[in-house]
Amino acid sequence: MLREETIEKINKLSVNEAKSKSEIVDLAIHHFYKNKEEEHQFFIKTLSELLDEKMKDVMEVLNKIRVTSNVVDRETKMMLEFWNHYFFIHEFDAIATTDKVKTDALIEAEHVVKKIISERRQRKIDKEVGRKNVASG
Repeated sequence: MLREETIEKINKLSVNEAKSKSEIVDLAIHHFYKNKEEEHQFFIKTLSELLDEKMKDVMEVLNKIRVTSNVVDRETKMMLEFWNHYFFIHEFDAIATTDKVKTDALIEAEHVVKKIISERRQRKIDKEVGRKNVASG
């Protein structure tokens, strides 16, 4: 059963368009699915654009991480070569590893490094909060 209002609209369209009532219903259903498909395509396009925009940011961050890791890797390898040379020149047979001995200087250095990392992390958080405030303001 159709609502009275719907029946009146079908009758009115039938007269105005000079088509049968079944043709009007058929056209209405066709129009409905056509609009539904266009709406679906619009949502897909919009979502795709949003994802592309977000992926651009992610790729930028990943690129920075890659560059940084390359620098760290190169510097670590250089340090390994310097230390190897140092041990060779001084003919050390053993090494006092940190799992055996930790000097006061090493403990202090660890604290300094932790503090630096913490401060950088806080600056980064503050910077991100500032960006969000500017964007929402």
